[in-house]
Amino acid sequence: MGENGQLIFFCVIGYLFGSIPFGKLAGNIFGVDIQKKGSGNIGFANVRRHLGWRAGVAVLAGDMLKGYAPVALAANYLTAGWVLIVAAFVLSGALFSVWLNFKGGKGVAATVGYSLAINFLMGTAAGLIYLAGTAFFRKSAPASLVAVWTLPVMAIFLSWKHGLFYLLAAIVITWAHRHNIQQIKRVAKWFR
Repeated sequence: MGENGQLIFFCVIGYLFGSIPFGKLAGNIFGVDIQKKGSGNIGFANVRRHLGWRAGVAVLAGDMLKGYAPVALAANYLTAGWVLIVAAFVLSGALFSVWLNFKGGKGVAATVGYSLAINFLMGTAAGLIYLAGTAFFRKSAPASLVAVWTLPVMAIFLSWKHGLFYLLAAIVITWAHRHNIQQIKRVAKWFR
């Protein structure tokens, strides 16, 4: 199999892994449709809120793993630039899951996961920034946005391709948070 064939293979694997809806699966185990609870999101924060910490942490770990595994595997066969394409397919799967009629989560945990595979220090820093942001804001959405917007700044030191990829990823993830951003704006009005 040539490099083009390998790229196609890993892109398909990346999308399918990214599509795994761990939050939905956790809800099914508990007999709860997590998409009909709270924000309707299938990610860590909504799962933790409605199913408890253990389920939330399990979903977080699963979402990070689905980002990490295909990209780490692809890195053994493809050049760094092509690995970023695989990461883009992982993010696409997380946002537009084939198992959920092309709906999905916000892609933040998957992004931390594939970032760990691309550059361990950068991925670790993003994860720590998210945790610090959650402690500061007491909300997942603003912490997520801060974390994903610090990634392009860090990634530019790897290469311009990495910087551009993470900039585009941050824009897409911000779009996925558009409803959360509206809620944040409404809450902010009360403090004016």
